[in-house]
Order: sequence, then C-alpha cells, then structure tokens
Amino acid sequence: MAVGKKAKMSFRPVAVADPLDEPLFKDGWWFVPEAEDKSIIPLEAKRGVNALQMAGIPVVQTIVGHETSQLLTAPILVKPMRDRKVAEQSVMAAKIIGTTVLTVTKVGVAIAGFLGFLLVGALMFDPSYIAVCRDEHGNYFWIEVATWFD
Repeated sequence: MAVGKKAKMSFRPVAVADPLDEPLFKDGWWFVPEAEDKSIIPLEAKRGVNALQMAGIPVVQTIVGHETSQLLTAPILVKPMRDRKVAEQSVMAAKIIGTTVLTVTKVGVAIAGFLGFLLVGALMFDPSYIAVCRDEHGNYFWIEVATWFD
C-alpha cells in the first residue's frame, strides 16, 4: 500500500490467492485474466502496475474484475397436459397456430438472446484492475491498483 501512496494512487488489498487459469465468479464479481478480457484498460491503471514493478514487487498476472448485479432466477416451466381427446378440426387449427407460434417464438428467442447479451454487458460495471504479485516467500496476493466506470 506504501507503493501506491508514494505513486499518489490508492491501492487496496483484494485477496491472498493464486493467479487465475480461467475466469472466476466470486461474491458478485467476475475476475478475468487481462489477456482474456476485452476491456480497455486506462493508462492510469497500467501506471499502478508499473509502480509495483519499479518498487521491486514481482507482478505475475493482471486481472480485470467486473462487479455484476445479481442474476434473475430461472423461469418456471409448465409441463404440457397429455392424453386429451380433441376434435379433428381443433387438431388442424392447433397445428396452424402452433406453427405460427413456433416461428414467432424462434424470432422472439433470437431477439431476446441478443438483448440478453447486451443486457449482461450493461450489467457489468465498476471494473477493477488487479495485480497478482508474489512475495519473497513465493506466496501470491492480489492488489487492486485502479477502478473506473466503464
């Protein structure tokens, strides 16, 4: 934390944990290795990592943390009723309606999927730039060197 203070930056301890091999979701945050993240990292955040390295603290990985809102619960599915006897005209009408509904549903699912993709992206905010460092004993620790609004 002294390195951050000397560089006139606000560093914060995040965790005592190993570097990431893959993205991790924990306590409402997605932690993603920088190499796999598509966020644009501000130069000020990179300056924080450089300050650690210049102070002789080995930085073995950088991670981008995304705070996410809580996701909605899964929808409740209703099971279809079976063994019903229906008149022949009703079956034909149901097939026509069913085909129309199926087509509209496919289009609706495609649109909902696209909007859902945009919504999940919009729900991610407050990125955090984290340096994974190693102490003289070989232990890893995470330090947040910057946050910003995306």
